[in-house]
Amino acid sequence: MTHKGRSLVTWVLLCLSVGGCVWGDEFGDPSVRTPLPVELTAREWRDPQQFGGAQRVLDIYDPGSGSWMSNDASDAKAGSGFRFYEDGRYVRASYITVSNGGCVSRAWAYQQGSVSFDGTTLTLYPAVHRQKYEGGCNSASDMDQDGSFESQAYSAGIQTENDGYTYLYLQTNDTTLKYVRL
Repeated sequence: MTHKGRSLVTWVLLCLSVGGCVWGDEFGDPSVRTPLPVELTAREWRDPQQFGGAQRVLDIYDPGSGSWMSNDASDAKAGSGFRFYEDGRYVRASYITVSNGGCVSRAWAYQQGSVSFDGTTLTLYPAVHRQKYEGGCNSASDMDQDGSFESQAYSAGIQTENDGYTYLYLQTNDTTLKYVRL
């Protein structure tokens, strides 16, 4: 069975277990989406540590075909980031690579879905959530599977700092994530 077939079966089983479904598009349930402010959607957001790279990490996975970018193409897109659309859709992706001698381990994560925003709380509702890992010299730990489809809520704020760049802060009780607008 293809990835797309497994995703559909998973969705149908989940819908049946909760007693009903709202069918949406490839970004999930449109009824939870809220229009997003231009400050959030004007450009992509990227981890400031990978800010200098010309490539964008957000295009490492193709949900339509269920395929990841090649290792060579992915290596040029290391980092993490977000893309938000005015109509309440999002893409979130991250890719890291670690080299230990001749062994290179790689980890990819990709989400796309619907988002709601009330001015202070940003909630992500993943419709696609894939994760992949390649263990370098230990292929026994390799995996390519769905991640959690649970919603993710963050306190959100956008601010321009003294360096002249605009940053998106996403905070939970445990973590603060910081992204720079490109």
